[in-house]
Amino acid sequence: MQRHKNKVESTIRLVIIIFISTILLRFGWTFYRYHYNTFLLDVTHDIYKPELFSELLSDPKGKIVFSVLKAAIFFCVVAWLVFLVRTVFYRKPLIAPFFEKWISALAQLVKNNLDYYRLLPRVIKISITSIIILETVILIGFIYLLPYDYDEAYSYLYFSGNGVLSSLVYYPLPNNHVLYNILSSVSLHLPIPVVPATRIISSVSAIITSWYFFKLLGKVLSNRAAVIVTSLLVFSYPFLLYATQARGYMLMLLCALLSLYGYTYIVGGNKGRKYYALFVISNIAGLFTIPSFLYYFLIVDIFFFFEALRSRQRKSIWSALKANLVIAVVTFTLYLPVIWRNGFQALTNNNGVVARSTDFIAANMGYHLRETWSFLNGYTGTAFYFSVVLILILVVTFYTSVSKYKFLWLTAAGILLSPAMIIWVHRTIPFSRTWLYLLLPIYMAIASLLSFPIDKISKVKTNGFIYLMLAATILAGIQFWRFEKLQRQIYAVNYDCEYYNKLLDSKYGSINTIGYEVDGLAFYMKDILLCDAKMANNRNNILSQPLQSAGSTVCDVLILNKKSNIDLNLQGYHLLQGNDSFFNVYVRKDIYERK
Repeated sequence: MQRHKNKVESTIRLVIIIFISTILLRFGWTFYRYHYNTFLLDVTHDIYKPELFSELLSDPKGKIVFSVLKAAIFFCVVAWLVFLVRTVFYRKPLIAPFFEKWISALAQLVKNNLDYYRLLPRVIKISITSIIILETVILIGFIYLLPYDYDEAYSYLYFSGNGVLSSLVYYPLPNNHVLYNILSSVSLHLPIPVVPATRIISSVSAIITSWYFFKLLGKVLSNRAAVIVTSLLVFSYPFLLYATQARGYMLMLLCALLSLYGYTYIVGGNKGRKYYALFVISNIAGLFTIPSFLYYFLIVDIFFFFEALRSRQRKSIWSALKANLVIAVVTFTLYLPVIWRNGFQALTNNNGVVARSTDFIAANMGYHLRETWSFLNGYTGTAFYFSVVLILILVVTFYTSVSKYKFLWLTAAGILLSPAMIIWVHRTIPFSRTWLYLLLPIYMAIASLLSFPIDKISKVKTNGFIYLMLAATILAGIQFWRFEKLQRQIYAVNYDCEYYNKLLDSKYGSINTIGYEVDGLAFYMKDILLCDAKMANNRNNILSQPLQSAGSTVCDVLILNKKSNIDLNLQGYHLLQGNDSFFNVYVRKDIYERK
């Protein structure tokens, strides 16, 4: 038995080593041979601002950052090669116990999850397997079939499509979800089309989130409640939405869940280093993905310190301090390229983070919270005041629970209550999607509410759990049907953009300039069109320019709003036929008639 376990762990370690070797050797050598001038030319062309080349070239900070990154990548590749040589030929991975330790830890993590799965009761095992398989099939279909969104196109055009270095350095807006775009830059080299390649990180994150959410609920409640509520979460509108978009929000949700998972074990008395490591790494990854992850981290961290102080154990307090110090130092170090090149204000005071007056916050916070609640519940019309009920459920569960993990429920209540306090203190109103991590306490409260009747019915009736799973499957199916319907309503403009892209696909080789109307949604179509040209035809030198209020133009393609006030000479243009209500697309007649 022990021999079998060692063989499984060795196999997992080998797979991890091969994967890391492929990544480092494939991309490390490419980056090392990448010259700074070539990098700047690529970036300035890809962001459609070639005039920035001279300015960037004369800025010494950019070259220093580039050189440091090259040196760091080169060091990692060399260290890994030495590690491989000593491991394969000499069986002595002495170059760096660091490598060996982390590879073993990853292998042990995978093995522990496999062991946990094997020990599940048969009916639970079949249920959770069915959910994850169904989720995987649906996500594979969606990442191929759903039209590209504007935010996805923006991320590909300016960040992930330009490689790891651009994602690390270029930060004009919070749209650069740095860690996600770095991973997406790597996944773009998979032998699949570009669109699913940029989205696959979100889908993988969603599948891992589903599994760990099931594990967390199974630990603090019961496996029966866990599997039913997990099925409701997996097919909810916001979960499916960001599991199929090339954005960092699902990765952020995974980091939030893993942070909460590690936190639960720590406050439950399991002081093992692996749970502290999970807590630290997941929070660093979340912060490096989206800076607004700080909202979530601060709330969990407050309860983390509170529990450490309540225990009155000097070791627990010191461990909490060390964990926070590591998170702060490593996160700051990872953001150094962004800070050095763009300034610290790129993270704290950019166009996406606007400080508002007290009167503005007071007037708009209620609407924002109701809108967020509606988004998180898939626009089902559930009253916002129901959130108060969920908070009460979490608090009551905390007081009535006899489990050593009971403190988790109070933490979940704090997370669910936190947006109003954060908005008031930070003086800014973010997008509703910023609070995606609220899905965790919401569905935890639902699980707590349903746990007793689920367990009772399962024990009283022979096939009670099977009937409950059938009901949950029907409800999940309704949620899936609503997702597809809402997707077409809320993101109708994406389907129009996809329609025009298909009409223009054969013309990209002749298109050099795109003129677009600044107001309205014309800019939306512009970026998606540029993205499609880059994906399908490797065209990254098409220039775009905003149209003037009047006069003639010589752009190859014009994108105007339906009710445009711009007076342009359109005699030499062909209007593409469409059935949308957003914009009109014109192509020069000589280009349109060209085969």
